[in-house]
Amino acid sequence: MIRGIETEKGFYSLYNTSGQLVKRGVLNSNQLDLEELAKGPYYLLLSDKNNHLAGQVIILE
Repeated sequence: MIRGIETEKGFYSLYNTSGQLVKRGVLNSNQLDLEELAKGPYYLLLSDKNNHLAGQVIILE
């Protein structure tokens, strides 16, 4: 569980600072593979049937 999100039933969406969707998928663990993304800030939305969480992710390398 990621702070209230059921990872077995959750989804994620990752957006760049222009608001464009760059990655979307199903949560199947407490980790996301973001290796293919360019460094910089992104906005992350996690959701399941009952909850939605938003946050910022900064890729440094």
